[in-house]
This record gives sequence, structure tokens and C-alpha cells, in this order.
Amino acid sequence: MEIPEELIDNLKLNKVVPLIGAGMSRMFGYPGWTELIVRVSEKLGHPIEQDEIGMHDNLQMAEALYQHYLNEEDLNFELDGIIDQYSDKIEEMRINNSSFKRYLKSEKIKEKERNFNQIVIDCLIPETEESNGLSKFEYLKEIPFRHIITTNYDDILENYIFNNKKYTSLIPQTGQEFEISDDEKLLIKLHGDCDKPESVVFTQSQYYRFMNDMVYYNSRLQTILAHNTLLMIGYGFGDINIHDVYFKFLEHLENNERGNAEKKFYIVLTKYDREYYGIDEQNNGATIQKESKYYELYKRFLKSKRIEVIEADDLETFLLKLHEEYMRSLRMTKERAQTLLDQNKEVIHDIFAFNDFEKELDVNTIKLLVQRSVVFDEWIEEKAELRDLKILKNKNKYFKTLQRYLCAQLIDSNKEKHLYLIGLSANIVSSTILFYEHKDRLEILLASIEELDTPMQELKETSSFTTDEKREFSRSFRNIFYFAQTGSGKAWDSHRLLKRYLKSSQFGIFELYIWSLKADLEILKERIEEFNQEEVNHEWYELNDLLITNSEKEWLDEILKYQFATEIDEIYLLNETLRNKVRELFEL
Repeated sequence: MEIPEELIDNLKLNKVVPLIGAGMSRMFGYPGWTELIVRVSEKLGHPIEQDEIGMHDNLQMAEALYQHYLNEEDLNFELDGIIDQYSDKIEEMRINNSSFKRYLKSEKIKEKERNFNQIVIDCLIPETEESNGLSKFEYLKEIPFRHIITTNYDDILENYIFNNKKYTSLIPQTGQEFEISDDEKLLIKLHGDCDKPESVVFTQSQYYRFMNDMVYYNSRLQTILAHNTLLMIGYGFGDINIHDVYFKFLEHLENNERGNAEKKFYIVLTKYDREYYGIDEQNNGATIQKESKYYELYKRFLKSKRIEVIEADDLETFLLKLHEEYMRSLRMTKERAQTLLDQNKEVIHDIFAFNDFEKELDVNTIKLLVQRSVVFDEWIEEKAELRDLKILKNKNKYFKTLQRYLCAQLIDSNKEKHLYLIGLSANIVSSTILFYEHKDRLEILLASIEELDTPMQELKETSSFTTDEKREFSRSFRNIFYFAQTGSGKAWDSHRLLKRYLKSSQFGIFELYIWSLKADLEILKERIEEFNQEEVNHEWYELNDLLITNSEKEWLDEILKYQFATEIDEIYLLNETLRNKVRELFEL
């Protein structure tokens, strides 16, 4: 089993969010979905065999159990009896019988649903003691997940495994979303919590109600997907609520947004998954479980949705390996990074404590500050003189200060470093998680570009970017312009700010944007020449990502009205030529 290096890198950057399903809770004796349906059916006196569940839709079965419990005929009979009993009062108060019955029925259904949810929760009792086996998962506390999303009702994650991480539990239908600040670490319990029966999502109607009513959660999840790498653990990618959010995000990403090639998600599949669709056969009286014939098709389906499969014997083996690889990589990174940071500790302190922007840092140290990884955060906590600086706790103020430092360095540094520093500042803008911070950071970047004394053409000619550095530079500028074109970018004035600079003939950022687009097309041209047909499935997103999107064409058409007609015409021609070549390659 191999843990993808990109996943480990994103962990170190605190950009991984696990989506944890019932498979994780099963490790501690909690029932899976089908076992839970069996237990609920038995509790309601209408037992369903586990073998029978596989032949039907689970959500529909959960809904049928709820309707059996609700028993609408008996409910209507009960309501008619209440109305008859208080008919004199109702008449005296001039209340319409049918309206009163609708109100009573609505309240009674709510009460019955809460009671049904409590039955579901009561059926969650683990087969073993909760604490059994938990101690051997202590190592998971060392993995820095940005947020955690789970469809499980139990409290294993927040009260045992990650109880040292200070996650704020966010539970639907409790009103908590109005009390959550933007920078909190969240444990999002999508389907509710065992201590809050009203929050449980179990039946078909509850699932669809969640999709229709929970606008906040949809928005929050879309933001998390956009800025992090999703890692699905103990989860079979069959949940319709997740599908609704994920597929909308994917469609937006591929059709309207820049479908970043690096935007990849992961799912852990185990022996349990390989056998899930297996067929039981009898051989001399013995039952043989065959591996699923659908399994390979399932993996191909996941790949088509940008989900890379990590195969493991079981979840425990995967988690141990993930921790081992993360800690090994972290140690190597930490040694290099801390040496650099220690050498520049006084300068870093003075930058953030006193706004002293005259002292110079080497580009590798600046890059560490821009990445703001787990290593950097741990290093701060170890230094008393830095630990108490409030500005280092407030990431928005931290990044604005860092941008201003980069801007100051443009004045004093040699011109060979200018584009690199501008690229780092652009990276700070493009990686903004909170929409309302984007415009403020963009303003600092725009001002620094316009203050450059060296002509932009000369800077481009003297740049010594590697291919990876050029790709990173291009990605940052393309993401800035993409975001400005979205509804959020327009709402928070990033779009208006760029238009203002364009109309006032301040063309610096637009020249860099055009250069970024052309650089990506040149990289694409080289990639096509080296194209390996055997890697066709792996290369599709990466090649397609380098082409110009429709939203980028809208920007180019707007820029064309003011400047750069020749350059944009050349880009359009090259883009169309390369688009046709990509199509030809993938039609082979």
C-alpha cells in the first residue's frame, strides 16, 4: 500500500479534511448502516433479515420503518378523537376544524419523528465497550486535519480520538451555524449527533429535507472542498447528501471554474469494500465469499469523479501507514525548515512585531512564511518571543503584513527576484479561504505591481523560473482572476477592483495574467510532445487544466478592449490548436 506523496504534502500544509463514515465506527463495535436498520426493525417489532436489506434501497427501508412507526391511520384516528373531545372549545373559539387538525398533526408528527430518532440512537449501542481499542489510536491525535466531516452519530471522534484538537462540533438543526466563526476548526456531523435526537438524518425524507433546507451546510462544504483535499475513510461514497454537494462542486469546477489539475480527492477502499458486492457460493457445503465483480467498475467510476483510490487490507493498516508516512515526512521537513527559521528568528520577529520591512529574508524562508504549514505553526509555539505575538494568531493580519513585507522587498531587492516575490504575494491572494479577505489582499498585490520601476517585459525576460515554479506562478494568477469572476468575487468587490485598474490603464497585473496563460500553454505544448498513451487516464485532467477556460476568455475579451490585442490573438490561436491536439490524443 502506497500513501500518495501529494496527500502527505497537503497534510503538512494543514489542507486535508477527512470524510469519515460508518466503517470507522465499526472498528469500535458500532453497527454499520445495514446492522442499524436490522436493529431498528427489531425494536419496532417488525424484524428485517440482514440478507434481505441488500436487495432493497436502504434509505427507502429506513423511511418505510419510520412510516410503520408513524402509522398515519392511527394518528388521524387519534386526532379526530382529540377534536371531538374539545369540539365545544373549538367552536367557542371559532377555530376551523380542518386547520386545527393540520396544526395538531404537524406537531404530533414532529413529536413522533423525535421519538423515532431516539429509537435509532438507542440502537447504536456498540457490541464492545467504547473505550476498548481506543488507546491504540492515540497516534491519530498527531495528524493535523483542517476540519473533519462525518456521517456518524456517535461521539468517538470528538470525545476520544481527536479530543485534544479542540474541534467545534457543528450539528444540523441545532442553530449552531449562527455562532461559528470563520476560522474555527470544525467537526461537521452531517447526519446529526447521538445526544441531539432532533438532528438525526436517517430516513429518506430526512435526507431530502437536509438537501433542500440546509443551505448553510451546502455552502460550507463547497468552500471546504474548494480549499482542501478530501480524504474518505470508512465511507463508501454512496450518501446522497454528499453526492449532492460533491457533484455540484465537481460540475462547477470543471465547467465554470478552472479545474485545477492538483484538485484531487482520495478514498480508502479495503477488503470489506472488495467483498461488499461479492457472491456467496457453496462448495462442498462450505460458503465461499467471492470478491466483487463490480469493484473494478466502481474504482473506474471514482476515478472519473477525481477520486483516487488507496487500497488497504483494512482501515487500521491504512491509518497506521498514513501516520508513519506523515511523521517521517514531517521530521525531514521540520529539520530543514527549523534550521532556516531559527537562522532568521530575529528578522521574522521584527517583521511582525514592529513592521520592520527593511531586513532581508532569503526566498526559501519567505516561502515557508507564505505556506504557513504545520511545521511553521509548531515552530512559533516553541519560541516564547513569537508565541505571544497576537498578529501571528490572526491569519488575515499575518498574511497582510507578510504581503506588505514582500512589497517593500520589491524596492530593495535585485530585479531577478521581483517576479518570484510577486508570485508569492499572488499565492497569498489566491489561497484566501475567506472570501471577504480576497479584495484586501488583492489591493496590496496590485499596489506592489504598479510600484515596480523595472518594465514588465524586462522582468519576464530575466526570470529564471523552473517549470514547477512557473506553473505555481501561473496557477496563482489564474485563480485570482477566476475568483474575481465568480459571484463571491463580485460580491466582495475583487471583480470591481480589477476592472477599475483596467479602465485606468494600470495594466501590470493583466500583463502578468496573460503571461501566465501563455506559460501554461507552452507547458502544455511540451507535455503533448512527450505524451504517453499508457498514462491517458492520469493525464487528462492535467492537460485539460492548462487550456484556457470560458471564464478566462471573458476576461481576455474584456482586456482586449484596452490593450494587448496582439498577445491575446496569439493566445487564442495557440489555445485552439492545442485543444484540438488534446482531443485527438484522447480519441485514440
